[in-house]
Amino acid sequence: MKAFLTCVALALASLVPAQENERDPKPERELSAREIGRQAAKRIKEVADESDVEAIVETLRETGRIDDVDVVRAVGGLIKDERAEVRWAAIRCLRFNPNEKAGSELIAAARRKEIAAEPATLAEVLRGIGQHRDPRALRMLAEGFGPKQEPVPVAEARIDAVGRIHTADAVDTLVKFARSGFAKGLEERIAVALAGQTGEDLGMELRPWVLWWTRSKQGYRFPEEERPAPAAWARIWSTPTTAGLFSRDAVGSDGRPTTGEGERRRRGRGEEGGGGGDGRRGGD
Repeated sequence: MKAFLTCVALALASLVPAQENERDPKPERELSAREIGRQAAKRIKEVADESDVEAIVETLRETGRIDDVDVVRAVGGLIKDERAEVRWAAIRCLRFNPNEKAGSELIAAARRKEIAAEPATLAEVLRGIGQHRDPRALRMLAEGFGPKQEPVPVAEARIDAVGRIHTADAVDTLVKFARSGFAKGLEERIAVALAGQTGEDLGMELRPWVLWWTRSKQGYRFPEEERPAPAAWARIWSTPTTAGLFSRDAVGSDGRPTTGEGERRRRGRGEEGGGGGDGRRGGD
């Protein structure tokens, strides 16, 4: 009898794992963030060789903002693509990709001759650099603040990007540009950038900003909590929806952000971009 009970116990014991497996199947292992990034980068590289631009763009829409260094590198490679739609999608993905290497890819892109030849595209690259708020980009962004006049969309984008960086050196760079004599036609843009940068409200004239900075720059510290920014400034830096990620409506045909009333006023003055020249600022 004892031997029989032992056999029954052993038989029951052998059934338990099978029953547990039927009730609770072993869940599939979840991929780590690093594995997801590697797979996404692999997919981007694979689709990049295809001739179907729509397939490339949709793949970037789905995977191009994944916070992973391999994804950033794969997307960065597409900035060299000869197709404008692909370049634009890659730039937008890098602008809104939170990975710290995305800004470096955009800085490299800004120095490419084919990007510099397209004012609207270069403007988006510069704002992408600003989106990442990396103080190390300040010197590169300020290279255009001199006597050599750039197309208006590019000059405005440099101002926007510098205004996005929250350091005293960045504020000083904008104020020095305002005082340089090379900022004609850009005064309001600088004032909006300074307001968004510092949280101060000193109006659209540059003189009050210059006087304020002269008094405040020694030992200046940014407020611990960012103050509400002007609505026009907030719109420039807002994160788009996935559906609207690659839309050009947010920046307009000339590469300038569409900011409501200011955009309408500009159009009323006949300051359209695109086919009517490069939009360079007029001289004295």
